[in-house]
Amino acid sequence: MTGGASSRSGPTTEAPPPPPSASADLGAATAPPPGSTGAWRWGRPVMTWQDAELLAAAHMADLGFSAATVTPGGADAGLDVVAQDAAAQVKYHEGSTGRPDIQRLIGAAHGFRTRIFYASSYTTAAIFEADRLGVALFSSRRGARRRHQ
Repeated sequence: MTGGASSRSGPTTEAPPPPPSASADLGAATAPPPGSTGAWRWGRPVMTWQDAELLAAAHMADLGFSAATVTPGGADAGLDVVAQDAAAQVKYHEGSTGRPDIQRLIGAAHGFRTRIFYASSYTTAAIFEADRLGVALFSSRRGARRRHQ
């Protein structure tokens, strides 16, 4: 479900096929743009949590979710990006996102038809829970830190 390693250089967000249980929820939004290879290109490194949220909003808009917008900081009720009929949670950290995070998204996005999670990686339990609950998972690589000599 999560995107694999890409042969392209630079950060990408992989657009894996949705789990069978999520197919009805995602509809046409799961289809990659014409001519797409399945990888969605951000065009710059994702270096901060703000970059990760902007990436998610841009990706959702590209998937066809109208008015995808990053929520204001602070009390966002667990949602980082909202669109007309979709909501997303974005995690920007080194570790894998687990099952409890997927469950919290379900609670926070209870009024939205499509629920999406963006993180760098997921635990096996999170993947199974997302499949069971119809949550689309997307992976993005964090920006590479350059070492100065």
